[in-house]
Amino acid sequence: MNYLKTNLFKHQQHAFNKLKNLKACALFMDMGTGKTRTALELIQNKLNKGKITRVFWICPCSTKKNLISDINKHSIFSAAYIENIQDEFICVIGSETISKSDKYYLKLVNLIKQNTHSMLILDESHMFKNPKAVRTERISKLSNQVSNRMILTGTPVTQGIWDLYSQFYFLHPKILGYNSFYAFAANHLEYSDKYPGQIIDTHNTDYITKKINPYVYQITKKECLDLPPKTYTDSYFYFDDDQERVYNKIKQYFIDKIDLDNFNGEYILNMLNYLHRVASGYIDLEIKEEYYIEGEKCNRIIEFKHKSYDRSIETIEQLKLTPKGSKTIIWHKFNSDLELLQHVLDKEQIKYVYVNGKSKLKDREKAIEQFKTSKDINTLVININIGNLGLNLQEANYMIYYNSTFDYAKRIQSEDRIYRIGQNKNCHIIDILSFSGIDRMIEKSIENKSSLARCIRQEINEIKDDKEKIEEFKKKILNEF
Repeated sequence: MNYLKTNLFKHQQHAFNKLKNLKACALFMDMGTGKTRTALELIQNKLNKGKITRVFWICPCSTKKNLISDINKHSIFSAAYIENIQDEFICVIGSETISKSDKYYLKLVNLIKQNTHSMLILDESHMFKNPKAVRTERISKLSNQVSNRMILTGTPVTQGIWDLYSQFYFLHPKILGYNSFYAFAANHLEYSDKYPGQIIDTHNTDYITKKINPYVYQITKKECLDLPPKTYTDSYFYFDDDQERVYNKIKQYFIDKIDLDNFNGEYILNMLNYLHRVASGYIDLEIKEEYYIEGEKCNRIIEFKHKSYDRSIETIEQLKLTPKGSKTIIWHKFNSDLELLQHVLDKEQIKYVYVNGKSKLKDREKAIEQFKTSKDINTLVININIGNLGLNLQEANYMIYYNSTFDYAKRIQSEDRIYRIGQNKNCHIIDILSFSGIDRMIEKSIENKSSLARCIRQEINEIKDDKEKIEEFKKKILNEF
């Protein structure tokens, strides 16, 4: 029986042909290239062969509604959330639910026991890279109870090859050949002697590539889709005098904390975060310090406080330049950004909806649906930390980054919300930037497809025992940031 309503694209057919006879497989396909549709083809193949009787599909809670919508769009498979599942063929479970709800985790365990010939799918599998996390441990235990497993992600590696361990352990321990992360680490990872747990090098990566290749279909958007072009524009604004003063005060404070004899790179990483907050328009930081006067311990509070609407004003000026009727997504990083943006949006009487970390799931879904369908609401303000995965927002072809993230993976994932199958308009991406060092370095790291924080960590690790290089590093930080 054919349960599918849409046809495969050529690249999806290639994926099916490679993986159709495997009990464990991975779809490492760029966002927007149709991972869900490809997975449904593999599901139908196994169902028709009598290999499976039910599918348990784990995905981020924020993408559950979109997943159900995609399943209904491409197939006649019945699907329901685990919270109200009855006899539907596909059971959808939020990955956060796995770790936070014992009730629904136990319900999933019992459902799998009742359906021994089932398939377990791990969507956005790169989110399960920490082998010690509760949800990773629980899902690994579940995988032993099913006969067929699949993982889906467009970004299997966001930090290093160690991201692959938990994903392929879920598929099957024999793929990599290690029964524990410690065994994997002993063969492939080198740790810092000075900073326990910090990975400083990797080894034998060719072994890993050779081991996983038979189980993986991987393709990029550029290789398979004929999408309209993307254009990038930078729009700059200047700090006011107080913003400049607080920015430089923070920079000098943390650089002065660097001890040549006991170098602690965390001071620099904290500095980056605080500088980014100042550049984004808001910081309210108090640091309590201890010091001694004639042997007596004293305390003092050092304050860094600033609030500015200049960045949000520039953002809304760019929004007003977009064509009438076009839909625009405004991405931001910090919770305080939303308040600054709302102040200007409300003042300009611009209709908008927003999604942030405090939004309940039903409120998020309502806001996104309004943005997608309403002719009056053409602006969505969304936190990049929660909205970069699983959303199909092809209705928009403009994106404005109020600020960006240190993490290149999150940045490109957020861009892919509009740049995917179904987009037929040119996509315009606008970055709001200050003339500060932090914005310049973030922009540079994104251009280089790297993580700013990870690059800084790597540099810190390389110089940690060399006083002369540490002194040079201090001067470099002062000049660059």
